Amino acid sequence: MSGGLSRSEKVGEKVKLCDYFDLLAGTSTGAVLATMLVTPDANGNPTFTAEGCCEFYKKNGRLIFQHRWYDPFHGSVRQLYRPKYSGRRFEDLLKKYTFIDGKFLTLLDTLKPLVVTSFDISQATPFFFVRQAAQKDQSRNFRLWEVCRATAAAPTYFPPASVRSVDGRVQGTLIDGGAVQNNPALVATTHAISNNEEFPYVNGLEDVLILSIGAGQMDKKHDLQKARKWGMTKWVRPIMDIMMDGTADTVDYQLAAAYAGNNCSENYLRIQLSGLPNKTSVMDCATQKNIHDLITISDDLIKRKAIMRNAYGEKVTLDQTNEERLSWFADQLIMQKTIRENPQDPQFAQHAYPAYVKEGLGPAGHLVSPLFARLFEQRQHLQLGAQGKKSRSLRF
Repeated sequence: MSGGLSRSEKVGEKVKLCDYFDLLAGTSTGAVLATMLVTPDANGNPTFTAEGCCEFYKKNGRLIFQHRWYDPFHGSVRQLYRPKYSGRRFEDLLKKYTFIDGKFLTLLDTLKPLVVTSFDISQATPFFFVRQAAQKDQSRNFRLWEVCRATAAAPTYFPPASVRSVDGRVQGTLIDGGAVQNNPALVATTHAISNNEEFPYVNGLEDVLILSIGAGQMDKKHDLQKARKWGMTKWVRPIMDIMMDGTADTVDYQLAAAYAGNNCSENYLRIQLSGLPNKTSVMDCATQKNIHDLITISDDLIKRKAIMRNAYGEKVTLDQTNEERLSWFADQLIMQKTIRENPQDPQFAQHAYPAYVKEGLGPAGHLVSPLFARLFEQRQHLQLGAQGKKSRSLRF
């Protein structure tokens, strides 16, 4: 088992991420992707695989960001005083994929727990769409198409989204979640640790395995001699990039430091492209060429040496590539799923280490991480539960 599982078990049309993750979270387009992965079809199966999500954007990107036919400036002038796009085509598309059996799907219909970020400008406060909250209170249940429309309502690109709960008791005027939480990984971690109902035996970070995928950032650097002379007009664009990228990197630093402090750094994997080329950084450029370029850049990123932060927040280049780390991560998920379905399987007996941390475990050594050392310890409690004692199970 130390050599990893076969590639066919990790990629392909039959692999549905919804089957391997217990909680999905996202901001803006990441939230749209997360929602797509947990949206059921008419048969109760995930509507989209990861590959299906990619095909969705290839097919519909130009429709979402379609310029007005009469505008010779392609919205660039209009964007100075009005939203660049109406949002209607985007809404119609979302409604199409979330309308099943004569009704619009809601947070209560998702196949797995979901957390989506946004910001309510009518109340000047962050707004979170959370499935657990919808289960407790009907006034926190929203239609999925409204969830996606709200979290991706990027200022100057789309108008704010007016959303209303299914029962009509809660409403808000929401904008893109990236305004306050461009990296929702910390929000998701906090939710997993504090959500005792859906994850009753998550006691700390050693019980949580996180895959955090960024959308790329420019990391544009500025010279002192130029910046010291900037006024309001010169600072507008740089400060937006600094705030968006800075909050995302801060969350990465906080999680990396926390995991390192708990001796389970391998349980946290962040994949993010630093130095996104200018031509691919325009968020509404949905041409086939740009989409092709983004795919090429992503493929190249996977083959690069992995970068992680140490306990001091410093970026460190590892010996493993991002592809190797992702492969190891997939091994963990597949093993987790297999053990849950058949906890008595003898092929995993050799990995039943009692300690949470053991030298040699991780991507460069054996397959089992501290997460799984803890899992096997908790599996013993399952066996004791059959004898009348309290049983336990690991959820992350």
